[in-house]
Amino acid sequence: MKNLALFLFVSSLFAVFVPPLAAQDKQAHTVTDSYDRFREMTVTALEDMLLLYNGDYIVHLSAGFPCKGRTPCKPESVMLLFVLTTKGKYEGNGVIRMIRDGVLSPPYTLKRLSTKQREELSVETLAVLMSPEAFLNIASSKKVEFQIDRIEFAFNESHLLALRDIASRIGK
Repeated sequence: MKNLALFLFVSSLFAVFVPPLAAQDKQAHTVTDSYDRFREMTVTALEDMLLLYNGDYIVHLSAGFPCKGRTPCKPESVMLLFVLTTKGKYEGNGVIRMIRDGVLSPPYTLKRLSTKQREELSVETLAVLMSPEAFLNIASSKKVEFQIDRIEFAFNESHLLALRDIASRIGK
């Protein structure tokens, strides 16, 4: 059941969040609660959010969690889904490191969900599952810096507000 819920959740994210390669972050971020009556499941999801766009990398983030039924729940885990676009073949190991408010957190290993090569661009979809508590710690931080392999980026205030919105929907 746990694997089925994860599969359905990831499938829901892919159906909604296919990021354009050169998207610009010009609008407020959207968090949705979508109920699927056939699966009797509500998926709370942060739509695709641009984190980094420079000459070498584009990094997008989506996040979310499933709940059985229509009521808020404390999920087993929260998924962060990173989509990395790089020039040439991506050669990273899928390790994410984080500094929250100046404190280094233990690294996470990202699960590679897909790899696509489009002409000279490589598009990697990487995911990490973390406890609701770990996600709430990130969302409540004032400053969060990340490193995925050799790519470094930080959340701005808009990113943190979006994460706080999704965090507010985690039940007790």
